[in-house]
Amino acid sequence: MERTELSHDLYQDGFNAGFTLQAFMPTLAETFSLLETDDEYVRGIQDGREERLLEREAEQLAELREIVEEKDNDLHR
Repeated sequence: MERTELSHDLYQDGFNAGFTLQAFMPTLAETFSLLETDDEYVRGIQDGREERLLEREAEQLAELREIVEEKDNDLHR
């Protein structure tokens, strides 16, 4: 396996771990986010955590829009 492939695999594994950590152990994920490193696995964790945060934010926004729409429909009845 070439070095770049290994580096990509480490990053991808870290990304998946970071995404999962943020979902189930957010305090630990936040700890990793504070690290300053060039380690591919840790960088993957940081990016995976960030992706989960963005996805959760989008989910919450969609939920709020649905609530507003329901309230708006109730007002027009």
